[in-house]
Amino acid sequence: MYEDFGGILINGGNRGLGLGFVKQLLSQAPQKIFATYRSAKTAKELLELAANNPRVLIPILADSTCEEDVSNVAKMVSQETSKLDLVINCVGYLHNVQHGPEKSLRQINANQLLESAKVNALPTLLLAKYFQKLLKHDQPSVFSAISARVGSIEDNRMGGWYSYRGSKAMLNMMISNIAIEFHRTNPNTKVLVLHPGTVCTRLGDPFSKNVTPENFFSI
Repeated sequence: MYEDFGGILINGGNRGLGLGFVKQLLSQAPQKIFATYRSAKTAKELLELAANNPRVLIPILADSTCEEDVSNVAKMVSQETSKLDLVINCVGYLHNVQHGPEKSLRQINANQLLESAKVNALPTLLLAKYFQKLLKHDQPSVFSAISARVGSIEDNRMGGWYSYRGSKAMLNMMISNIAIEFHRTNPNTKVLVLHPGTVCTRLGDPFSKNVTPENFFSI
């Protein structure tokens, strides 16, 4: 049976910013922390932390681009706690071995574009859909997602990075929609989009040479 205090869900808690949140919250939060991961191959450190903190940290294998998986995660979390104080989506996608960020229209690849939208925008929508109920209670709660400044249409001065910019702009619009709906249905839930800057992660490292030291952040 669950404790009567809120929990925390970190989607993509196996590496990068997500793992950083897990570590920080482990040292601060009395709540249970639920952290999703997509593959055991990339979650060694998370699983070790969970083994050392079995009553606090609960890792959950899930693909957050799959609606069935997100629904199942919500059911598992509901069995452990009656409410959540924080949901944060840390999943993101910029490039892979075959395709880097596009510098021109000549480099546009349809599969890359669709994958960017699928990974960068869809999980936040699914999390909002299935965790809205757990966030709705009489205490303040937060629903948030990691975005990027390059997703701003107004701030776009350089162009390029079509897939990443477009998918982050889509994410920003979805967050705006969620905020409007939650204002009606979940009045105690704050909806936030977070821009961490260029961070020393697997995603950010390849582009660190183009960033001044003061603008390249550690986790």
